[in-house]
Amino acid sequence: MHKLLQNVFLTLLILWFPGFLMAQGLINNGAYIKVSGGAYLKVDGHLTNQANATIANDGTLCIHGNFSQTGTSTAYTGNGSFCFSGSSNQTFYSATAFSLHTLQVDNGQQLILGSNLGITNTLNLANNGYVALSNFDLTIASGGAVTNYGTGGYVRTTGSGSLIQEVGSSAVVFPVGNTAYNPATITNAGTTDNFGVRLEDELLNSYPSGTALTDQVVTRAWHLTEATTGGSDVTLTLQWNESQEAVAFDRAQSGIAHWNGTNWDRPAYTIATSLGGSNWSQTLTGITSFSPFGVESNATGLPIELLSFEASRLNTQQVVLQWSTITETNNRGFDIEMSADGQGYKKVGFVAGAGDHKGILNYKHLVMNSQSAYYRLKQIDYDGQFAYSPVQYVEGVEVNLSLQVYPNPTQGKVTLDLGNYAEEVTLWVHDMQGKTLLKTVGSLSQLNERLNAQLPQWANGAYYIKLITPQQTFTKQFVLNRR
Repeated sequence: MHKLLQNVFLTLLILWFPGFLMAQGLINNGAYIKVSGGAYLKVDGHLTNQANATIANDGTLCIHGNFSQTGTSTAYTGNGSFCFSGSSNQTFYSATAFSLHTLQVDNGQQLILGSNLGITNTLNLANNGYVALSNFDLTIASGGAVTNYGTGGYVRTTGSGSLIQEVGSSAVVFPVGNTAYNPATITNAGTTDNFGVRLEDELLNSYPSGTALTDQVVTRAWHLTEATTGGSDVTLTLQWNESQEAVAFDRAQSGIAHWNGTNWDRPAYTIATSLGGSNWSQTLTGITSFSPFGVESNATGLPIELLSFEASRLNTQQVVLQWSTITETNNRGFDIEMSADGQGYKKVGFVAGAGDHKGILNYKHLVMNSQSAYYRLKQIDYDGQFAYSPVQYVEGVEVNLSLQVYPNPTQGKVTLDLGNYAEEVTLWVHDMQGKTLLKTVGSLSQLNERLNAQLPQWANGAYYIKLITPQQTFTKQFVLNRR
């Protein structure tokens, strides 16, 4: 009866004096403690909840020591804030499933998990707060959020535990790191799912065991999992600091690689995005399966030994690509790929490889293009495996074009002339009523051939021509007058 009266008295103190109540250390041994809304309970030491006790917190409960909860029916409830505000590392442990409405870590050190922990509303990492997961998961419930994160406060994935959050069509930041801050941002265009992220301070050549890579990579591995396999379509952005780049890493030709369970899926190499200062990021789209991800440069997995790859402008209309190999193994050939923005590439040619060969081979390919563009090689094996070369950029040139149509009038044959223009163009021909008689795409010589093949089928009269190039659009009229 005396212990029950003490419990009631403690509850009444928190209810009647919501401004402040302090205990030097608190063991709740089978009792009921209630912190009402607006009340503040400070425990200037450890807090233990045991022997089927209950803590009902709708106010603010702040402790300077460690927290532990044992007992199969021991409970923590309420929509209040739980604050770890000691001056040194603090620990959390619960023998059963445990969730907090709001967790604030502002001890300037870290909260170390000794069991899984759920957050239903907010994880606040203000005042240089860290949560070290060790081998346990920290789960943010649907609708919850992590706030006040950054280099001075993030989730440290120091073991096998992950930060788990729900991700749908809106971007979600996973503020993770280990010895340093290396967040991942996930957007999911597929089915909303819970994703787990943890970070390791090394990238291996294979998983689950392998050798740490020491060149041409960022020395970090991001491990991603999804709760329900399938249905995801993820865009992933990874962030790193220059100090985490290994020898020979090239930010200008880098990308996110994905371990597919057997080998690394090589990225399309692009220029990394500067985040200011010495921080950078890379992004990978269309991810549907999950395992380790890393950032690398200059694909070391090419089944050829590429001595050189260069792209330069030959004239206003042509770009010449030249490359050399010293050895080739199972090499079917090279797709030539071009991009206007360095992101979306299209195939513009193919050059056959030598299969298996030792010794220097030189290759050359011309691309018709007057615009600025990025170029790369997609080397393809006979078994379908492929890898990308470094990317080359070639500036565009201003082209002054003038369309001539002759003879005009014509008795049955007409020529479209753009001088020495050699790129692909689009041709539309309409009659005077606006009806489309011809639409075709190709070189000027191809367009002239197709147009003159159609002319015998058309009646005498005037016709409108629209010729579309990447640089400009031309409109002309010509008259067909057979005698």
